[in-house]
Amino acid sequence: MAWKSAGVTHPGRIRSVNQDAYLDRPELGLWVVADGMGGHASGGMASALIVERMAAMPRPQLLGAAVDAASEILRRVNRELVAEAELLHGDIIGSTVVAVIAVGDHCGLLWAGDSRGYRLRDGVLQQLTLDHTQVQEMVDQGVLTSEQAESHPLSNVLVRAVGGDVELEVD
Repeated sequence: MAWKSAGVTHPGRIRSVNQDAYLDRPELGLWVVADGMGGHASGGMASALIVERMAAMPRPQLLGAAVDAASEILRRVNRELVAEAELLHGDIIGSTVVAVIAVGDHCGLLWAGDSRGYRLRDGVLQQLTLDHTQVQEMVDQGVLTSEQAESHPLSNVLVRAVGGDVELEVD
């Protein structure tokens, strides 16, 4: 299977500094988007570290092993960011992440936070990930509808991100 991809980032409408980083390596079957947590210290450093470490992954031979290796890389980066935050000032140094790993014609999708993964098939774009946000948890619990969640004031409150807590669970 041949892959074509491209990447670009933008600081967005709120912040003047771009804290995004991405990896676009179709020849390795590896794509990563990391979005540094704005409003916290060193989000750009966190996203750059994620991409740097993921870029060092060897070319995947088996999909399951590659997904496990990528998950472990993210957990190691998480531990580093938490330790760095504790040493410096106690504020969170974090980033959301979504990654795609392809081996042959199969893909693995990993994420933590609200960076999203989508699939475009037959002209239809389908979100494959669920946001790790307080509002998504409220939708899951039936407290809010999906429509209410779109404009809820807590929609940007993350419950999971790389660097956000001592332990990281990667979906």
